[in-house]
Amino acid sequence: MFNQSLSKHIISSILILLGAISIITYGNFQEAGVLPKLWICISIMSLGFIISWQIESINSAWFWSITILSRLILLPMEPGDDIWRYI
Repeated sequence: MFNQSLSKHIISSILILLGAISIITYGNFQEAGVLPKLWICISIMSLGFIISWQIESINSAWFWSITILSRLILLPMEPGDDIWRYI
């Protein structure tokens, strides 16, 4: 049980951070073809979030480190639409 819970923590965290890393270059909606690529990156992050629903308990340090790290990763994102940084 512990290993399964830990693996969900890790998979969820990796998907959220991977989605945040991959979304950085797709913030400028004025470029053609950016929106479908953005949706793919958001889908990766969403999958990590959905997996996190199955986690019964989470350490607050783990939660806040992933939360803050994902926001910090998005800071260099294109400034065209800042809303994606704050979601």
